[in-house]
Amino acid sequence: MRTYVSFDDARRLVLEDLPRQPAECVGLSDAQDRVLVQDVRSPEEVPAFDNSAMDGFAARAEDLGTPPTHLRIVEEVPAGQAPETEIVSGTCAEIMTGAPLPDGANTVVPVEEAERIDDDHVRLQEAPAKGTHVRQAAMDIEEDQLLFEAGTRITPPVVGLLAMLGIDEVRVSSRPQVAVVATGDELVDFTETPGPGKIRDVNTPTLTAQIRAAGATPGPLLHVEDDEAALREAVGAALDADLVLMAGGMSAGQYDHVRPVLRAMDMTWSFWRVRQRPGRPFGFGTLRDTPVVGLPGNPTTASVCFEIHVRPALATMVGLEPATPPRLPASLQAPVQKPAGLHHFARGVATTDDGGQLQARVQGPQSSGFFAPMARANCLIHLPESMEDPSSGTPVDIEWLSWARPSARSLS
Repeated sequence: MRTYVSFDDARRLVLEDLPRQPAECVGLSDAQDRVLVQDVRSPEEVPAFDNSAMDGFAARAEDLGTPPTHLRIVEEVPAGQAPETEIVSGTCAEIMTGAPLPDGANTVVPVEEAERIDDDHVRLQEAPAKGTHVRQAAMDIEEDQLLFEAGTRITPPVVGLLAMLGIDEVRVSSRPQVAVVATGDELVDFTETPGPGKIRDVNTPTLTAQIRAAGATPGPLLHVEDDEAALREAVGAALDADLVLMAGGMSAGQYDHVRPVLRAMDMTWSFWRVRQRPGRPFGFGTLRDTPVVGLPGNPTTASVCFEIHVRPALATMVGLEPATPPRLPASLQAPVQKPAGLHHFARGVATTDDGGQLQARVQGPQSSGFFAPMARANCLIHLPESMEDPSSGTPVDIEWLSWARPSARSLS
């Protein structure tokens, strides 16, 4: 087992030791935010026929010459109706947006550039070139065109495009089920009033919300006291899930039983302890082919470790590419006290300055004992191991927190 690895090594080791989720077929109405497991090619072309991009008059470009041009109207073609008359020299058809272009027509004069002379004749004040205001067949999508590769997350526009092509079912990765085992004699349900020496269990509801936000399914959710036998039983029950999160008990104290119990159950540890803050006691391994993540029990630390390690792990399990969020360059707005030796993840707020450059500031006290800064932050600020007491203006990288959007100013 590796010990006290770097943050980058920890993230790499987690992602390379993960199983992939099995595939399943889902209807289009249930496909949003799922990840494709196979390429999707178009079964047909779009548009299926040449059609008008404007309300106006379909004509032959070679007939228009120098405006104004007088033409005879031989047909009206509304959207949803096939034209019946071929356009020949000296004729045109009144046409609506989206309606099929009549045979012989190759351009459309907008209605704003046309003047009715009578019911059967029109004066056209414009002479658009061939193909103007015409959406040609297959202009958007060709038949058998590769639309989406495996590993693509299905967004609302992807749903729309699939619907446009009549694709009503797709093969996607199944949602991982994630078990949470929260440990600690001191924990009571968050709905209870804690008695002397007790605290509310914040990890279970927070991690449950993060699991759902990551596109996975929470459960089972178990609370275990600091008892080795009870912990062993809970871990056994949790192993039916696709991924197990152990929340608490990961340090080396007298009541930290997680590692000894998992070792006794023949867990193969990939690593334990990471040169990061918060989250030094973070660990990862495999027990009976199930990935097990050891999270520190502090709610802030557990939440940060979920975002930087578990969320990318879940993305990898469903085949999402890329699995890790991008790091964006920013500059610090104020100095930060930070000793060298650990990779710090400062909970921060990032905005853009007047020049469009990202600026980041630390949000509130950075002790892991304070949870409010996590709720108010929109990013994690990377402060690498080698960095010491960075000053205002120091270049840094940030990762947006998955649930947070940049401020309104940063979107301008």
